[in-house]
Amino acid sequence: MRPLAPLTVASLLLASCSTTGPSTEPTSPGATGATSAPPDPSADPSAQPVSTSPPAKAASSFVAVAKLEGVYSLFPLDNALMVADQEAKPWPGSSPDDYSQGNAIGVVEGDSVKFAKEWSLQGWFHNIVAAEGTWPDDVTLLAVGDTGRAPTAESYTLKAGKLQATCKGELVAVDAPFMPFGGAAPKFTTLRGSKVTLKSSPATKTCENAMGEGGASLKMPLAVGSLPDGTILAYGPACEGPRVIEVWKAGSSTSSLTKLEGEPSDAAQFVVSKSGDAWLIDGGIHHLEGGAWKPMTTPGGGELALRGAIAKDGTFHVTTASGLYKRGTDRWEAVELPGDTKPIDIAADKDGVLWVVDGRVLLRQRKSADESPKVADAAVVQQAPPKTKKPASFGGPRCKDNVVILYGFTKVTPDDYDFPLTRKALKGHTELKDVKFVVTKDYGKKFFAAKTPSFDVAKKVSKVIEDGVKGAKPAIVCAQPEVVRELKINLATGDVVK
Repeated sequence: MRPLAPLTVASLLLASCSTTGPSTEPTSPGATGATSAPPDPSADPSAQPVSTSPPAKAASSFVAVAKLEGVYSLFPLDNALMVADQEAKPWPGSSPDDYSQGNAIGVVEGDSVKFAKEWSLQGWFHNIVAAEGTWPDDVTLLAVGDTGRAPTAESYTLKAGKLQATCKGELVAVDAPFMPFGGAAPKFTTLRGSKVTLKSSPATKTCENAMGEGGASLKMPLAVGSLPDGTILAYGPACEGPRVIEVWKAGSSTSSLTKLEGEPSDAAQFVVSKSGDAWLIDGGIHHLEGGAWKPMTTPGGGELALRGAIAKDGTFHVTTASGLYKRGTDRWEAVELPGDTKPIDIAADKDGVLWVVDGRVLLRQRKSADESPKVADAAVVQQAPPKTKKPASFGGPRCKDNVVILYGFTKVTPDDYDFPLTRKALKGHTELKDVKFVVTKDYGKKFFAAKTPSFDVAKKVSKVIEDGVKGAKPAIVCAQPEVVRELKINLATGDVVK
């Protein structure tokens, strides 16, 4: 599961460190079938969904091979399967409170996962969103994180087994403004290689959205991907409507838009095979068929679709809150998993073999029908699944819990810091009397935030701080963070209320 990270600039990898053009993420290298001309992804979607027949039960095809406790994501590389912890944790042997050891990165070797301290992303908060390349000589990672008042996007390269700063070849990312207003627009950034000149379709002047004139039609990309011919895809909420797929065909710097019905979710994913079979998962499911993005019913009685992958035989698999399903000829089939496994992420390795993580174990497709599990049954049977909190999403008028992130604690920020610059900016703004200023904690990192009664009030707080504190870039998120302490401020004077 790769939830949208709070307090960050969204950065997603479109092309790997190679000179062969964009690659697909996630890939399914073993997918069979001859490569055909990809369908036109910009056509309007069909209004007719497929059969709503209940899913049939399929035989178990996965086996637990290793313990892997925590919230991990899977990233297929050219020659390996990378595992990334999405929570900062103390390294074994260090202080139990030292989350600055960062996010662990590992690689699947056989039926185990190897971790090394030199692979960890040092720091208090990272959310790895993409990885491409060859392990361990040339892997490029994109992560989102926060340092102080300005949200940042970060890129890393693993070379010769160590995190470094550069790699050969091309790397393209899309930087999306976290604050979805003020006329900002997503932009493509060339980190290495030939400069790209892709531009987003502009919003119309009559757009009834806080983006306003000068913004982009696709205001916040939640997923990006590419087809084998170099066509680039982006998906997210639109200014003119609920959600769109934006398409840049190979060789074109301008885009076209496909409008989809319904509301966008907090996270999304394009799943594309080497033969050009393409799916969009955003709670719902769309399949690229005959040039149109065709809506499909989701499995499990209409559950939200979460993550997907394509197996070696070309079969599309998708996870929901209840389990794993695969697409048969005309309906979904439930895939039995060991014990009470509830998948968090799924990916196909370089050979097209599917792997699943569930917060406790790593599972792999069976090599034979009678293969025994490598870890004790107790690891996956009769245990309560790990508690998962709802990831923060972008704030908005429909959110009941709009929180303005004002400052991210750094290693040198005292626990009792009273934020004098913020208080100075707030002085005299008694209209914000219903706002509660708090220190929160999320994934081992502390933040100074403002809990607001509405999105309009959240925008007022954000503007006051951005105007009054140099370098401040507040972010509005929809979240229910853990509150460590409240900082009561006399808004008339800016003083701390003792």
